[in-house]
Amino acid sequence: MFPYKVEKSNPMTSFFTDLNCKQLLEFMRYDKRNLSFEIVKAQNLYDPGRLGYFFSALNGDRPYSQFLDFYRLLEAEFRESGIGEDSSKLINLLNSKNRFPDNVVKHSFSEASKAGQTSIVGFKGNAGKWKRELISNTIYQIRRRLAHSKLYKDEPPIKPLTDDERNAELDFWVVLVRELARHLILSSIETSESRDNLRDILNF
Repeated sequence: MFPYKVEKSNPMTSFFTDLNCKQLLEFMRYDKRNLSFEIVKAQNLYDPGRLGYFFSALNGDRPYSQFLDFYRLLEAEFRESGIGEDSSKLINLLNSKNRFPDNVVKHSFSEASKAGQTSIVGFKGNAGKWKRELISNTIYQIRRRLAHSKLYKDEPPIKPLTDDERNAELDFWVVLVRELARHLILSSIETSESRDNLRDILNF
């Protein structure tokens, strides 16, 4: 395997991957004539942890694990906001129209409606305003029911590989959280070109 030289806009920031310095020296001693590089120009570096959760969820074959992986993206975001209960942090995150404009919430519910049978009427208030706190509480409640194996705060658990997880309501919320997570990833990208490139990948 040849080393890769990764270049950002500033050549001085180049660095090697795949081979550490010791391995590189051994490789050069072995055959200096065949030492070659592949140049990769990195316009943007994506967060491998968050993308990892997203793709892990996409590759999951059960709503149980998919929901939890998509939820972890929201969790990674709101846990950076400081102290407090996770449920309150999630409410604050979804209440932010800067982070989640109304059109993003609308799109998320629209996509979720295609996958599951849950009425959105209860989640919209007067003048069509989204009840963001209710949405947050519902997401957090489902997360608790998936994460806990026994009754928790009078909430029955949703157990994997049972009929509990094979229902239209859970399918609905898996897709909704997926769309919210997708928006978080895309909105964190600085340049429009990189954002468009990643959007093509995430729009499976």
